[in-house]
Amino acid sequence: MTNWNANSGPGTASPSSPAVLRSLGPIVATAIVVLFLLVSAIPLMHWFTEEGRQSNLEENRDLWANLEIASYRLKLEYRLPGQGSTTTTEIVVRDAEALPAFEGVSAPPVDSVEALFDFLDEVIRSAPDSLLIDYDEAYGFPRSVSVDPESGLSGDETILTVIGFDPRTNPPPGEAP
Repeated sequence: MTNWNANSGPGTASPSSPAVLRSLGPIVATAIVVLFLLVSAIPLMHWFTEEGRQSNLEENRDLWANLEIASYRLKLEYRLPGQGSTTTTEIVVRDAEALPAFEGVSAPPVDSVEALFDFLDEVIRSAPDSLLIDYDEAYGFPRSVSVDPESGLSGDETILTVIGFDPRTNPPPGEAP
């Protein structure tokens, strides 16, 4: 049996000596923090995979569908690939049918929350280089979407942001939702 003590030889210290423990403290603390961060990141990594994004999309789509909101106004700000400036438009849906846009107004890329979910489904399946989605916690619809299909290509980004939402499930007759 080996006897570990401070007198084992010149310049040696026992593994339990205060100097050895102090020198290992930062290493052990760093190892614990790194291990914690790795374990904590596992659920987050799933969210950034196609499968995780698809799962999150379906979860939020179900939340939206379960609310059964058939009439609403959606104010949408968007920039499409090759479009230099941002466009703002208002989408009106009554009894689950999108009303046509005003004449002279360019059509937005989506005309309802359901179309926004369908758009995202296609984007997720296309596996873009960068995709950021923020869902509304109360209603489930995508509040903001930023898509960059190829990170090395400039001007191919699509950005959609819901800047206003007014749900009205039963508007009075003759009144816009």
